[in-house]
Amino acid sequence: MQADLQAQVKAAQSGDSDAFRWLVSRFQDQVTAAAYSWTGDTETAREVAQEVFLEAHLNLTQLSTPLSFPGWLRRIVTKHCDRVTRRRQLALASTQPDDQVDHTIDPARAAERSQLAEQLRLAVAALPESQRIVLALSYFADITGEEIAAFLELPLTTVKKRLHDARRKLKEHGERLMQESINHMKPSSNSTFTEEVTFFIALRNRDHDEVARLLAANPALANAEQDWSHELAHQRVLPFPNRATALITTVELDDEIGMEQLLAAGADPDGLCGCATGESAVWAAALFNRPRHLSRLLVAGANPDVISAAGNSPLHVAAMRGYDEIVEILLEAGADPMLLDQGIRDKPPLVANVRDDGTRRTAADWALRSGHQALASRLAGDGHDDTVPVCRAKWRDGRIETGIRAIDFFSPLPEHSLIRFPFGAGVGMLVLMGELSLRFSAAGSAVVWTGFTQPPFDRQDFDAELSELGIQSAVTAHLASFSRPASERREAFNEGLAAIAAHRHAGRHVFAVIMSTQGFEQEIEACLPTLVEAAEGGLTPLVMTPFKDEDGPWKSLRAPFTNQWTLDRSRANARLYPAIDPTRSPSDYPMSGRHAVLRSNVIDVMAGYRETDPTLEKFARGESERSHPVACKLLNYFSQSFQIATPFGGVPGDETGMAQLLDDVERLLADGNPDSSL
Repeated sequence: MQADLQAQVKAAQSGDSDAFRWLVSRFQDQVTAAAYSWTGDTETAREVAQEVFLEAHLNLTQLSTPLSFPGWLRRIVTKHCDRVTRRRQLALASTQPDDQVDHTIDPARAAERSQLAEQLRLAVAALPESQRIVLALSYFADITGEEIAAFLELPLTTVKKRLHDARRKLKEHGERLMQESINHMKPSSNSTFTEEVTFFIALRNRDHDEVARLLAANPALANAEQDWSHELAHQRVLPFPNRATALITTVELDDEIGMEQLLAAGADPDGLCGCATGESAVWAAALFNRPRHLSRLLVAGANPDVISAAGNSPLHVAAMRGYDEIVEILLEAGADPMLLDQGIRDKPPLVANVRDDGTRRTAADWALRSGHQALASRLAGDGHDDTVPVCRAKWRDGRIETGIRAIDFFSPLPEHSLIRFPFGAGVGMLVLMGELSLRFSAAGSAVVWTGFTQPPFDRQDFDAELSELGIQSAVTAHLASFSRPASERREAFNEGLAAIAAHRHAGRHVFAVIMSTQGFEQEIEACLPTLVEAAEGGLTPLVMTPFKDEDGPWKSLRAPFTNQWTLDRSRANARLYPAIDPTRSPSDYPMSGRHAVLRSNVIDVMAGYRETDPTLEKFARGESERSHPVACKLLNYFSQSFQIATPFGGVPGDETGMAQLLDDVERLLADGNPDSSL
């Protein structure tokens, strides 16, 4: 087997497409199993598997040791599990319209399979993460212990021990559910998975000749989605596909030739993806600020006023982001500037406490609400001369107010701050860094991201996320790929430090994101005294620790850091963003007596609730609102809508000042204790 693997990897690295298909066929179940163990959701696991093989194909030449392919592939799974989670933080939960459901399926059979899938998810979710992945690989991928060990890069004895413990905890009931359900989830149970992966690999690799060949053989691929086969959906094993269409993919990739090929092959310019945002290619072109793609789609007859699942149109999105050229193209194509957004259409927000307030807005309203006053006036003439405050950082009474409730209440920033941010994949880290960057930029600060990228997140990943979140103009990034020589990576880091110093010399405050990784800790350690000195002069550095930092979150602060922000996976899974863990997010800011007492009381209430619902699954299902109303209200209150998420959720970003924050928390606590003297 190892000889076959080595030969196929080498052949695939040389451009042999048949060899890569062999790798997809051989590892598709392992990848999906690993993703399922991470996310606990078959829908997301299939989505991740598609993206993993796309990236593996693009970067396979960087793999120096062919036999290390399984472990290398698993690290890519980690990255894409995180990326999909971040997208779902920003987006809306997707449901499929009734008119797309095959009603010929036996309802009793469908209900039985749905119940099995849910029972399986709950049984597996109760296991520790280290046991979930070996169990999923054993059943889902049906591979040997040696193969599991190679994929996880663990000793075989460790794999056997974890598998034994997982089976013991799952016991007979859970194991039966696993056996009855897991075969229906395997991508290897159908051939469509490999065909669609091959197509999207060619599309993402800009291999236009291969795209043309595949489209000629199967024109239906022009409207394909990056997801699993429809057969599994009709069997009620998995939900209907909910990923981006091929046409949207060309928008994301900025590939005009690929778009032309798809349109010529019959791609629907108005086709909505089944993904969480329910978007069309026109909506995506507005989001990614792609004027040429937008113009081509409109020439092809696309509707300029198509509404996404968030209830907004491309013109609304362009107004939210302040993209003047996109606005002009849409208006020339007949987009209605007086069209009101429709609110969230029959789909609950993914962030638990963010609700549609019922206010309907025009594009001009959104431009004004997002701080783009000139654009608002362009869209509505003299009707929008007023200004609306946008979310921004503020300096008050020796502290920095971010307007983010969970941060300002649990781990407030001193005016001269140095923040430690332990890395966590899939918990909203990048979204929080992006929102902070936007708020500091709105306050007039320069924003610099520098340091050292770390697997599995490379330079291009950060660039793509900055573009999708709409903050590319607010952030200056000095980063080199982790595949580049160490000297080149240090050079990029030093350029970032020089940019920070130049902004400080010019008298500007700077918000800096400093990324550390294994092998470069000394460089970060050496710059800390300089960062502390600069913080006193107007710098707020956030240091992101390595992915595999053995030190992990600290129980208490260590000099020279003033804050530690730790994100909690249970909160992220319950859609409570930002997922700040108050028990592991200390601050050395001297809180007022009132603030300190309130913080202590809130932590006590939350700790008491977590004893009854440690994973927050009951909270997420709405089962605790009556039994623990105060704890649920507090959990919801510290979740918050972000400015960068507005196009995805259809809800404006918000902020809360410290005085209001303390009053709100005091009221929520008093609601549960009428006799309280607080």
